[in-house]
Amino acid sequence: MLTNLIAGVVLILYLLAAWFVGSLMGLSGARLWVLRASLSLIGIVAVGTFVWFRRRLTQDALMRGPNAAYFADMDRLLNEAADKLKTANAGKLARLPIVYVLGESNAAKTTTIQHGGLRPELLAGEAERDGQIAPTTSINVWAAGGAICIEIGGKVSTDSQLWTYLLRKTQPGELSTSGLPPRALVICCDCNRLKSKDLAIASGRRLSERLRDVEDTLGSSFPVYVLFTKLDQISHFAEFARALSQEEAAQVMGITLAREKVGEALFVGDEEALVTKAFDQLTFALAEKRLEFLRRERLPEKLPALYEFPREIRKLREAVAHFLVEVSRPVNADAACFLRGFYFSGVRAVMISETVTAPKVSAAAASVAAATRMFSMEELNALSKPSGPVVQARKIPEWTFASRLFTEVILRDESALKIGQQSRVRSRTGAAVMFAVAAGLLCVAGLFGFSYLQSRNLQKNVLAAASALSGSPELSVGQLASIDQLQQLERLRSSLNSIESSEREGLPPSQQLGLYSGGQIKADLSQIYFANFNKLLLHPTELALTEQLNRLSPT
Repeated sequence: MLTNLIAGVVLILYLLAAWFVGSLMGLSGARLWVLRASLSLIGIVAVGTFVWFRRRLTQDALMRGPNAAYFADMDRLLNEAADKLKTANAGKLARLPIVYVLGESNAAKTTTIQHGGLRPELLAGEAERDGQIAPTTSINVWAAGGAICIEIGGKVSTDSQLWTYLLRKTQPGELSTSGLPPRALVICCDCNRLKSKDLAIASGRRLSERLRDVEDTLGSSFPVYVLFTKLDQISHFAEFARALSQEEAAQVMGITLAREKVGEALFVGDEEALVTKAFDQLTFALAEKRLEFLRRERLPEKLPALYEFPREIRKLREAVAHFLVEVSRPVNADAACFLRGFYFSGVRAVMISETVTAPKVSAAAASVAAATRMFSMEELNALSKPSGPVVQARKIPEWTFASRLFTEVILRDESALKIGQQSRVRSRTGAAVMFAVAAGLLCVAGLFGFSYLQSRNLQKNVLAAASALSGSPELSVGQLASIDQLQQLERLRSSLNSIESSEREGLPPSQQLGLYSGGQIKADLSQIYFANFNKLLLHPTELALTEQLNRLSPT
């Protein structure tokens, strides 16, 4: 982006130089305009070619690197998603709100999107393979809830080059002036990593590098929502989740952080205090629910585990705090991706009852089962009919605390999403472009002003001299013009000579902006000058010569 900006500034300076070089060469008329057009076209083509080749060389270098397969795969998937959006008249992908869902491998990113209450449609990628969740190779692109969810595989989530490439590919053009569309980051973290403080810190540091890439690449401050997945890996979760009603299981389990100013970057100590306080509020809320859940549980052997689950969550306090602090550690105060909230989700087993139809039993099969038994016709007819419906119970997995996270928290958090629309890089680029344009306009305005003043001074000189000589009588023999009259006559002569010189040699650059009025006043100036020249100099000289010649004798 910086290189393109420099190229644009150089082009502006070149075009200004191309405008005046013809005048300095003494050209005028059609030749001057042909030279200007040719030089301008050459400059525009040269800068455009430079930008195109530079971008092509950068692209080729990426495609020859060790991550070439991932770059090619991301290009293919993004183009496929863009084509589907275009076909559906849903707009351009880069102009839509985007939620980036990233995390290390096996962090349940795909299932989070599938069961996040969005009813997503897969635009590009592979979410399942042979009926099972497939590992995300590079990215999956989903359309959901009027936004785009880009699920980022573990390799892309941990590689700076791949991640920044994806960020650039999903942003509007550099010349766009309307700012970024809403953007947000959802970081998925496996709860198993919270069982070790060192493991949690290491994961947080790796993911925080991706946030720094956002700041360095886009200069934007995105809201970050951390989702701790696989809560069912924590001891006693199954017993705790078993006591939840359907409504309670659908609620969001987590904290949206309240800040004095949305988007502010806090120091590490302040961030840790804020996170720790919020986590304590969450564990206290869980602990308060225990008495109610204990009354619901009918199996005595489940009661201790149900009671212990909030304590198990509290044991994660230090690891959670360190992970969140590392993820949201600010790089600078101008553009720091800020932690907006942290949440939990897991899977519980629920029993469902299904009504199935028993298979039809034929009379022949029944006769084989009891060959020595005699049947009546009524019994044979009954055996040939299908059995009645049978109710069966079986367990299915149900995702808890995730179905409303996107719809009621992330996509409705307008105050935080608007922060991501402000780009420090775009603001600086826009400011630089506006400065260059303003400087160019100021130069042009200065040239117009200078041209106007020169033309105005020429007119004023002519008017002043003509006014001073307007009442001068025609001199007779022996009379001489005064010094003031001669000076005014010289002013007229000098102005007329300047106009004629410009016509012969071409106008100076400052007079080629359409404001030069010398040609319009030349005829009147010439008439005024020669009329006064005749009155003050030529006529008395003619009279003196005539008188002197008359005095001569005829012989």
